[in-house]
Parts: sequence; structure tokens; C-alpha cells
Amino acid sequence: MNCQNCGVYNPSGSYFCVSCGAEIHEEQLIQPKVIIVRAPFGARALAFLIDTFLLLIADLLFNFAVSGKPENNPSTFLLLSVIYFWYFTASSGQTVGKLLLKIKVALLDGSIPGGGKALARACLYYLSYALCLAGFFMALGKERLALHDRLTGTNVIRI
Repeated sequence: MNCQNCGVYNPSGSYFCVSCGAEIHEEQLIQPKVIIVRAPFGARALAFLIDTFLLLIADLLFNFAVSGKPENNPSTFLLLSVIYFWYFTASSGQTVGKLLLKIKVALLDGSIPGGGKALARACLYYLSYALCLAGFFMALGKERLALHDRLTGTNVIRI
């Protein structure tokens, strides 16, 4: 644990800093910073393509089961994709594509987003589409944050 006064590491259970002698209280101990590495655009794009392929198959099977016709329906595809991205993002931060590429969606502190943020992020994917994919290409920038990440306070990180 590091001393809040001088920043020097002290063994756990220390009452005084080994460097400056300041009294150490547990609430004063500085926790180490978590280093978050954002996922590169290529990994994000490939994960999204994998997920889209899986959703197209699911949409085809769903419509075949309902109507007996093996076809894709934009309405059911939209509904299935929102449910898919919401559920997997809220439960583990990873869709199947992200799991395969060892990346995940996380809040800026590294934790997994809850159901509300995950649902908002899933719905905001379509704002990124509506802007001629410009919302997705924002992830090419220095911060590697797509539009839906910026609006929901999330990011995609390496694990």
C-alpha cells in the first residue's frame, strides 16, 4: 500500500510510513490504478461482423419458424440485435464476437455496464448507422470511442 503523504510503498498492516513516518490509516491508503487498454478499431469491427453474421442466421431461423419462409426481416433483425447486444453487454460485457477477440465493453472505471447503460448502448448503435456509419468510425480517433461509447460512458477494452 502506498502512503498518501509521500507515495512510498508500505507493507500491509503498517501503522507508520517507512519513508516519512506519517501515520497511516486504512482510509488514507492509495489503491493502485487500474490500467485500461482500449481495443483497436480492427478488433471491434471484426467482432461486430461476427455478431452481425450470427444475428442474420438467428433472424433467418426465427422467421422460418414463424412464417415457414427462410428470409430475413428488417424488423425482427432490429429487435433481435437490440436484445442480443443488450443482454450480452449487461451480463458479461462481451458478445460472442467480443469473446472470440478477447475484448469487452466496460465503463470508464473498468466495470461491466448495467442493464440501463447496456440497453442505451444497444439502441445507440442505430444512431451510428443512421449517420452513415460515422458513429462507428469515431472509434478510429485517438480515444478509440465510437459515438455510442461517448454517449453512454462506455468503452471497449482488451482483456
